[in-house]
Amino acid sequence: MNSAEATDLPADYRRRPLSLDDVDAVAGVWRRCDAALGVHPESPGSALSWFADVDPAHQGRGVGSSIMRWALGVAEQRMRAEGEFEVQTMASAPNTAARLLFEGAGFRHIRSMWDMHRDIRGYDETLGPLDGVTIRNFEIGRDERTFWWVSEQAFAEHFNHTPVPYESWHARWYATDDRHPERILLAEHDGAVVGEAAWVDSDPDGYIVSVGVLPEHRGRGIARSLLRRAFAEIAASGFPNATLSVDTENTTGA
Repeated sequence: MNSAEATDLPADYRRRPLSLDDVDAVAGVWRRCDAALGVHPESPGSALSWFADVDPAHQGRGVGSSIMRWALGVAEQRMRAEGEFEVQTMASAPNTAARLLFEGAGFRHIRSMWDMHRDIRGYDETLGPLDGVTIRNFEIGRDERTFWWVSEQAFAEHFNHTPVPYESWHARWYATDDRHPERILLAEHDGAVVGEAAWVDSDPDGYIVSVGVLPEHRGRGIARSLLRRAFAEIAASGFPNATLSVDTENTTGA
């Protein structure tokens, strides 16, 4: 048995493959962990990095250590076939135990993210129009590739950005039940789309997944206008709060 297959969990715990039937249970563990730390809940997800949570009722028994050893074993197994690559994970700032566990395994802090939220009950969009810029809703059959292209260009130089092929973008944004094109906003200047924003239902909040502006059009208040329009639409949809995540070291002023 190699390290990636190790099953050194504490007594009464077992490891098994994940199935689609487990999605709600995994999301529940994520939400309970955030709630126990006093962190505003967010939707779980990852790219090439790995993450883990242990239900607060089962912490302190070595479950997290076992999961970490398994994850590092998987990385080691892949490296033998693919060569060296960077392994990343994440933890909520209040989770001191997780930070110490990761540091003990050789991880180091490289980036911090803010999860931010505001009450938008009764929110009214008061910002006036920008000179030469209009904010409009996404149009099906017209804007699919435009939204993808603008977002890719806006985040091309962002930390850890991995280019997303249009086919993957299409599957993520236009072929799922949890992301809806009518919740995408586009900013136009002289007939060309120069910025985008999009939000999703993250009950009980409206979560703003993306706000991006092309580099040559930044500093004009376009992102602020997109945000305010998003706040208004989230409030009109009945959500009491708007939430988003932002990189503390973002150089664009986000």
